Amino acid sequence: MQTAQSNGIVSASFRVSHIIAKNMKPFTDGTYIKYCLIAVVEEICSEKLDLLTQISLSRQTVERRIESISREICASINTNTTSFVYFSLALDDTSDIKDTAQLAIFIRDVDSQMNITEELLELVSLKGTTTGRDIKDAVINCAQSRQIDLKNLVGIATDGAPSMIVKMLVLFH
Repeated sequence: MQTAQSNGIVSASFRVSHIIAKNMKPFTDGTYIKYCLIAVVEEICSEKLDLLTQISLSRQTVERRIESISREICASINTNTTSFVYFSLALDDTSDIKDTAQLAIFIRDVDSQMNITEELLELVSLKGTTTGRDIKDAVINCAQSRQIDLKNLVGIATDGAPSMIVKMLVLFH
């Protein structure tokens, strides 16, 4: 019984951390959320209060949980990329609040069973310029780091902006 309870406590911590990450909230919100949960449990089912207080939602714990979830997602994507037959990429470049160019690389792939998956493959910070060569290098480095064979690339989609079209022409030549 204690093992199931401990697993439930850890699982609850992961679930709350996942919600925090999905909603792009600060990791410190875990503590705030725990205070809210305690207030609710005190009113509704105070006999479960001891169990709730064991759930760790400190900033450090939420950070570790989100990093763990991220590693699992990356491992899953890396496993999937070895089984696909063909793939396409969608690229979007934008600037963050610090005016640093960011390149979002999405992958859509199909395996031999015709299963199609689509994931954010990587978000790459582009230092300095965002020329066609910079984007090409970022895509190639991403593919190499994930052991993706670019020979199976069948297409690239962009937002259609003239600057991205020119950059994609450089990638294909």
